[in-house]
Amino acid sequence: MSARSIADNITPAERREGLADRMASAAAVRGGALLLQRAAPELADGYARYYLKAAGVAFSGGDAQAALAAAFPLDARVRDAIASQIASVYAGI
Repeated sequence: MSARSIADNITPAERREGLADRMASAAAVRGGALLLQRAAPELADGYARYYLKAAGVAFSGGDAQAALAAAFPLDARVRDAIASQIASVYAGI
């Protein structure tokens, strides 16, 4: 899901500059967070805290989702495409 969103939402010039490769990990982590927010919102903050810890980001409380977004920045075009794909899947259920 995240790879397709990246491929569909960056320009050829951005692809040549390596943006797709640099965004891949952040898109996977943030895509997982978006999916959990939809499927099991009670697990989303734990997921965010796990990835913050794995990335070595100090987090002492507050908004775990905002901290995750800051630690794993993602172009809005890609984030919105991932969210749209998740919404499409849920609409078909």
